[in-house]
Amino acid sequence: MSGMPNNGGRVALLLEGCYSEAMAANMVAGCVDNLRGFLAEPLHPLMIALADEMRKCGNVFLRILEQARTHPGRVPTMLGYLDILLPSFQKSVDDIRTHYEDKTKNKEIRWRTMYHKMTDEAGGIHLPQRFSLYYQFLLLMSQMLIRSPQFDMNAMEALQNRVCQLREKQGIKSPPSPAGPLVMSAAAAVFRDRSLHWAEDIFSRPLPSRTPLKHLKFSECYGPWKDAIVPKEARILFRRSFDQDRLTILAFINPFDRCPYLVVRSLDTGTNMSAFSIYGVHELCIERDGSCLVIKRWSHTENTSKLWVLLYFLTWEELVLFHCTFVAMKFEGPTGAVHPIELNISREKRLFQAYRPEHMRQNKYNALELDFFTEEAQESFRELFYSPPKATDGSNPTESTAPTDDGERTDASK
Repeated sequence: MSGMPNNGGRVALLLEGCYSEAMAANMVAGCVDNLRGFLAEPLHPLMIALADEMRKCGNVFLRILEQARTHPGRVPTMLGYLDILLPSFQKSVDDIRTHYEDKTKNKEIRWRTMYHKMTDEAGGIHLPQRFSLYYQFLLLMSQMLIRSPQFDMNAMEALQNRVCQLREKQGIKSPPSPAGPLVMSAAAAVFRDRSLHWAEDIFSRPLPSRTPLKHLKFSECYGPWKDAIVPKEARILFRRSFDQDRLTILAFINPFDRCPYLVVRSLDTGTNMSAFSIYGVHELCIERDGSCLVIKRWSHTENTSKLWVLLYFLTWEELVLFHCTFVAMKFEGPTGAVHPIELNISREKRLFQAYRPEHMRQNKYNALELDFFTEEAQESFRELFYSPPKATDGSNPTESTAPTDDGERTDASK
């Protein structure tokens, strides 16, 4: 640990790596173009695709550098991801350069050897696709840095896993620290930015754990369908996608009544046409049904509640986060009225049942002190509301509060 640079030095080192790799990518892309001029035309499409993807990566590297100068306080949120990407990207570029400069082979053999060896190394991922993977990962880093509403944490984690698998196949050791804790440790900086709405950041942080849910189906919206024009001055809070972008939800603050609204876009895979539905959060109610969140609207014509959207989540953590975000936004609505059923996530009633209301008091600083009946319940509470402790015995630090197979939480008091 003593040999590792401090955080400021680490930032400078990684940003310097961005510039170096941007220059290297553009230079080696030029080498590929030069090699293409000597080879038969049937080989050109793959070579053009490879050079284009490399240049796109170089451009995003430079964009990240510019954004880092504009948003220096947000740079720590992406350091862990750069730690993961840069060694793999550098080795890929260096390997292409090495094959290109191999004078023991003629130009066509150089290209064919490079292409097939590097494809085999990556487990069948062709060279243009490898750099497309890098590009998508870099693009999400850029979106994270500027807190773009297009940023998708699920996509980030999926691409992170793919890059880590590629690193392993390249023979690169695991990064010194995972990306997640770095983002979590930088989360406090978000709250120092008073111009930032809390919901703009809530889905950009990696989850401390991911507990799969069962009995998944396609998410659905049931209308009514209407033109959903988001005002130009609206403040975009977040965007969540489901079923590979077949259904998306966009949350925004309406500049006219200062209330949060949700827009659902549903894509008809048969016609490839999109339909939209929009409601204020204050017009909706939410409840859990297994791995699904059920959101209902009020029908004034029928004077009853109607199903608006069903959202199926891959993990318990994502489901809980969305539910809590919805309820918090509803509290910020014009009425501030939340139905009691919305304050409790179905099947979570056994959590903290060892807590006794009479064991709560205010200390001399007017802060509430909670006295739990058992240490297990106290630890469960701490794990939920604070960063989970690091496991020292190889066990799962969130084991005491993870859902069981039927979707219920284990009883921390037993």
